Amino acid sequence: MSSPHALFTGNPSSRRIAAFGASLFPLVHQEFAYELVRDLGDRIDAEVRFVHAEPADPGDGQGRQMRWLGLGLLAPMTIEMMRADLAHFRDVDPARVDALLQLLARELGMNVAEVAALPVVGLAISQARWVKALAPDLICTFYNHEGALAGFVAAFLLGLPRVHFHYPTERNDTPQERLLTELLLRAAWVTTASEAVATELGRQFGPEFAAKTICQTTVPNWPRVLAAGVQQVLARQPSAASRADLGAKAAFVTTASKLPIYPADPIPFVVLGAERTGSNLLSDMLLTHPGVLSAGELFNPDMIDKGQLDIQMPAGIKAEEIQALRRADPAACHALLLRVAKQKGCKAAGFKLLYYHAMAENRIVDRLVSLPNLRVIHLRREDRLARWVSHERARRSDSWWVAADGSSPERPKVGAVELSPHLTLWDFEWQQQLEQRARATFADSRWLELSYEQLAADLHGVADLVQDFLGIERRRLEVVSVKQGERDARSLVQNYEALSAVFEGSRWGHVFQRD
Repeated sequence: MSSPHALFTGNPSSRRIAAFGASLFPLVHQEFAYELVRDLGDRIDAEVRFVHAEPADPGDGQGRQMRWLGLGLLAPMTIEMMRADLAHFRDVDPARVDALLQLLARELGMNVAEVAALPVVGLAISQARWVKALAPDLICTFYNHEGALAGFVAAFLLGLPRVHFHYPTERNDTPQERLLTELLLRAAWVTTASEAVATELGRQFGPEFAAKTICQTTVPNWPRVLAAGVQQVLARQPSAASRADLGAKAAFVTTASKLPIYPADPIPFVVLGAERTGSNLLSDMLLTHPGVLSAGELFNPDMIDKGQLDIQMPAGIKAEEIQALRRADPAACHALLLRVAKQKGCKAAGFKLLYYHAMAENRIVDRLVSLPNLRVIHLRREDRLARWVSHERARRSDSWWVAADGSSPERPKVGAVELSPHLTLWDFEWQQQLEQRARATFADSRWLELSYEQLAADLHGVADLVQDFLGIERRRLEVVSVKQGERDARSLVQNYEALSAVFEGSRWGHVFQRD
């Protein structure tokens, strides 16, 4: 399992840099910026990650920029994630959040509520939470990119020093432009390529600012001078690896220690994973065990917004009660589920938690990790292309579940699909990162990792393994739903050869089988 302190690293004690540039990554015309940060990382012996909101087109520049993929940290935003991530920071450090929002409101000429609702601020706060999991020692930002604001927010919220690479361009009315003064003054070091710009900044902000500004064209061996300055800054603060308020656990678990511990009977479990990994199949089978209570996608945010309950919801629970509780108090909602299970004589009780369900609601994650006897069944799919093809076909047909008896609603048939290289890269990167987040979040819980491929090869053997893991009597479980696709994924991708060519030589090239 990955380190519980730092995400995306094999060495939890190493230094790390989180760099914020353009919202897309990696870009051919931004390679000079990547080289600057990597050079700084080499000089101070630090790992580097480039925080971005979206993968760039993998075919750009004939794919030469794909060599940077392994250094990316994909941190997009949805409305549900934005709410959860802002709530996380409000819970752990409300004074700092209030100070940030007030500063942004003053500089942007808005009120606090308006600032908090800005998508660009929501994205910045969501990215700050991912960066918190990375546990960097230093933030780097670049003047005219969308990431400048996000890097500023991350440094402010996490109490980290920041280096700012200042490359002025034509001014435009964006939040990062209006925050330029704060971006400069609050940086530990500033570099610029123009002597005239450096002189003007010194005149505008005074000698104290000039002392922390390095002109790349007039300072001999300026990268070494910058690295020495950064080393001095880092020497005055505790390393990120030693800070309990940084790291994956601190980022993804908010208030678990404050929650009460509930009785151990029945055993609580969660089926955790992404869509199209066999979670429906396994959850439906568990539901046929007389000693198991399963509530399906109890905390699906879309269902919560629509006031819907999963069809798996067991009898004995008042719909109105559980609907109200899951929105107002997810921990109490889960406790109610366990009480009903105990009344029914069930030995295990749980539900399915997709990755995006967990990211939309901190309180259910906190509740789960507070349970010392929690069982986590983590499902993943080894064949990433097959998962992505299955997801796209299900999305286009709106058919996510097929009953074994064929009684499912009629949906439009979808055959082979054409896949966007850009979205395919997004899915590969995002799914890997979500798997890492899941392992880090539940690192202290009992864990069973299974693959879709194992389910497909030996369904009942895996069912026996799961029953043993839950500590329940083995039964021959019924198959309630079936696979929707039997064909090789390659035959279901219209542009397979072209897609394979785009990814050839990249870290995802192995996903595509070449004859």
